[in-house]
Amino acid sequence: MDISEGIDLSIFLFGSFQQQVVKSIEEHVLKFSKDNLFFNIIDIGSNIGDKSLSVTRSLLDKNFSNFKVFSIEPTDYAFRKQLKNVNFNPKLKKKILLFKYFISNKKNKPKNIYSSWNLANNKNSHKIHMGILKKVNQFTKSISLDDFVIKNKIKDQIILKIDVDGFEMEVLKSSIKTLRNKEPIIFMEYAPYSFEEYGSNTKEFFNFLKKYKYQIYDLNFNKLDKIEIRDGSSVDIVLMSNKVKLF
Repeated sequence: MDISEGIDLSIFLFGSFQQQVVKSIEEHVLKFSKDNLFFNIIDIGSNIGDKSLSVTRSLLDKNFSNFKVFSIEPTDYAFRKQLKNVNFNPKLKKKILLFKYFISNKKNKPKNIYSSWNLANNKNSHKIHMGILKKVNQFTKSISLDDFVIKNKIKDQIILKIDVDGFEMEVLKSSIKTLRNKEPIIFMEYAPYSFEEYGSNTKEFFNFLKKYKYQIYDLNFNKLDKIEIRDGSSVDIVLMSNKVKLF
């Protein structure tokens, strides 16, 4: 653990990072625990594996084991840390599969992605979220979520956690078959400014949700008619198909 890194420091001080997201995923899964459903949790932009590990630990601590976590991170920097973190937890490791992919509807991938939040060295950090770009290896493949689901023979219930700092629309556009056929519940960081940085915008995002009949909720599963957010900030939201019944 490097406490000069924002994520690591949060874990060191509080035992977790963005714990409310973990709790919300746990709540959703456990509500259906009596139905004997199997859950595939796909963590896109998993960074150092903090939420993959936290969700796994949380569910196992609640004696729920009917799940698997697919942890996906494209940068060499974060993936190496994630590999070490998972190996440090042999009990949790049995439930987590690691993948170094860039999830997108495009074949070309960026050379660098934000995956470090170093508090001691932030000269070249993003002006808003303070992230630092890290290399995406030339051999790291770009793959659509639909192809990832098919390749890994993922069936049953799917939960998506998306935290990709501006590439959200690329991820969503790469998952159209999955959205139509599996109707996954999606936990996503919503940051309007980041859409625009990568050639998208909030209008495209909301039109996409409308087209595929998805609605927006907060992490307590209260339906939102609109997302109130200040410029330059972000909020975690839940996206659910109109066909999915809440609890």
